Amino acid sequence: MNKYRKHIKPKNKYREFLKVLNGNLHLTERELDIFSVMMKIDEEWEPVEEGGFKHIISTSNRKRIMKETLVNKNNLTKYVRLFRSKGLLISNSNGGVEVTPMFMPSIKGETIKIVFMLDWSAK
Repeated sequence: MNKYRKHIKPKNKYREFLKVLNGNLHLTERELDIFSVMMKIDEEWEPVEEGGFKHIISTSNRKRIMKETLVNKNNLTKYVRLFRSKGLLISNSNGGVEVTPMFMPSIKGETIKIVFMLDWSAK
């Protein structure tokens, strides 16, 4: 098995994870910045009240994304639409929006392990 190890700063883990996947996702640098903040919000989410549900593009989360990435409201809406069309964001059963679990890094301690499997048939 081929292995490649890169040492990164913890604050950059979502962006670095996306950069590894970006050969398939084809996101711009700006899109990587915005989506990495969304991933951080998704990972840190905890219900505020009983019965609360995850909605990473709620009004308060949109304000946080706009503040951290300096994107305006209209452009953020366009990015959300783009991320939905690429399958990066999905609606959950409660009507909220979250990052598709397949695109969330599996963090074990101080390591993110990524496995690519390329299958082909001998037709």
